[in-house]
Amino acid sequence: TAERFARVLVSEMGARYQGNFHTNMVDIEDYEYKDKLLHEKMLIVITSTYGDGEPTDSATALHEWLKERSAEANGTEAEQLHYAVFGLGNRTYEHFCASGKFIDRALNALGGKR
Repeated sequence: TAERFARVLVSEMGARYQGNFHTNMVDIEDYEYKDKLLHEKMLIVITSTYGDGEPTDSATALHEWLKERSAEANGTEAEQLHYAVFGLGNRTYEHFCASGKFIDRALNALGGKR
């Protein structure tokens, strides 16, 4: 589902902005977040939550890295970053969109701007 939404978003952005900026859709398993994330200028994250609020298997390593980085953050590590997080989930679950909420808090702690 997250991949489908990402494909639609990339397509819509390309049509709306007609190549005025480069869009790149990357699966979290292929994204070199340790090297790139803190240097991005714009980032849109689309993520799901499973079970009792856990990230998907592919996002677990990113969560751990963000947890460590945001715990040590001084709020300037990603100050050039503008971001949006789309958390996918079902409101009937106790931990609705927990993965997206966590990523949002972590990026904000690192200095990113919503």
